[in-house]
Amino acid sequence: MANFPVTVVLAILVAELVSWLYYGFVANLALGAGDRYFPTGILCNIPVCIILRHIISEHFPVTKFQQAVKVSFMLTLFLSCMAAPSIVNNVSTLTIFLVHAFHRVIMLFSIIVTYMFTENIKAN
Repeated sequence: MANFPVTVVLAILVAELVSWLYYGFVANLALGAGDRYFPTGILCNIPVCIILRHIISEHFPVTKFQQAVKVSFMLTLFLSCMAAPSIVNNVSTLTIFLVHAFHRVIMLFSIIVTYMFTENIKAN
């Protein structure tokens, strides 16, 4: 992949832009479910981007959008199965949880696509 710090910083910025758009427009339409604190989002995206970069470069190479969607859904399903028993206890919390889970899919997909494009730019 391209230069490590540059791609990670770019992926973090893209993930935060996607999060800002999602929570600014989409999540507010769905019962006003959620908000996102920018400094915490940046700090938490650093390890997410580094771990995701390791996964797609070492264990599951992603070259197509379908593969990016598959990895995004698999990781979101894993994280959701780990978190749901602590969070979901009625229909209202399930709805909010699903809004956040969909955000995870979109955010992970945007990070993976950022890595795909930076790798493609480096290759050309």
